[in-house]
Amino acid sequence: MRLSKKLETQLNSYKEFNENQILLHELNKALRQRDQYKAERDTLIDDLSWYKAKVSRLEDEKDDMLLEREYYKNLYEDMTRRGKEMERENRFLLSRKDNLFDSWRDENKRSVALSKKLEQLKQDLLRTEELQDEIIQLEKDFENKHSLLSEISQHIGNKPSSSTYKYFRAKLDGIGIKEGE
Repeated sequence: MRLSKKLETQLNSYKEFNENQILLHELNKALRQRDQYKAERDTLIDDLSWYKAKVSRLEDEKDDMLLEREYYKNLYEDMTRRGKEMERENRFLLSRKDNLFDSWRDENKRSVALSKKLEQLKQDLLRTEELQDEIIQLEKDFENKHSLLSEISQHIGNKPSSSTYKYFRAKLDGIGIKEGE
């Protein structure tokens, strides 16, 4: 029986060894799995940092895009407002042009009428020497007006605030033609 006890001891030793081997194998397996989990965790941590940085960049881009959108929205509103102002100014200028053209046409008719009258006066005044100086003056006036009308006709459409308009207004005032005549 001794042998069996020895065998039994060896068997127990073998079982223990085998159990230890199994435990070591399981431990190694668990350690490998732990190392794999750690590696995956580290990768996920690295990925998380990358995604956080990407989210931050995207938020910055979003903020930039919102600012840019606001800029273009304001620019659009300004351009729309400016376009409406230009349309109003254009309507005003067209109306002003029409008024100036009407004034010019009236002055032209008046000039034609004055020309006819001047011709009649020339015939009458040529007969007398006393009225000769007056005829000369009327001719000068007519020529000035005609010249002024020619100059004005070249500048129809100028704004009332322009220096050209003021120049002609002063000339018209100087020869006695009031605004609206």
